[in-house]
Amino acid sequence: MTPPPTRLPPESRLWQSEHNQRPSSGGLTDSTTIGCVATDAGLNKTQLAKVADMAHQGLARVIRPIHTMRDGDAVFALSVGGAKAGGESPGEDTDIIGAAAADVLMHAVVNAILAAEGIPGFPSYRDWKEEWAER
Repeated sequence: MTPPPTRLPPESRLWQSEHNQRPSSGGLTDSTTIGCVATDAGLNKTQLAKVADMAHQGLARVIRPIHTMRDGDAVFALSVGGAKAGGESPGEDTDIIGAAAADVLMHAVVNAILAAEGIPGFPSYRDWKEEWAER
């Protein structure tokens, strides 16, 4: 789905990218998304690294482009307890939590997009939606 057209000022990086002009510094891929996944399951450092790795898939489901050479996308995972996730093994607990983390992170990004407000030169989804509804 292509986003609705917007009215961007010529000094905007988005406008320059859309019109094949190289911005003076930065560009569309100069963005960073940071996430944190917390669980009350008793996971060790290796398991938490795997959960964070799996949670990155949630970002990949909703952000394009993702993990470019010029961004700093990162997801951290931490454990605050010793509960079990319900799996039959520690590996299965890691898989259950990692899969859930990807889903939760995806929904968190979508919720953030829907709640965000635009700033001059960088319209939000709500700005696009309002502009599109007026047509």
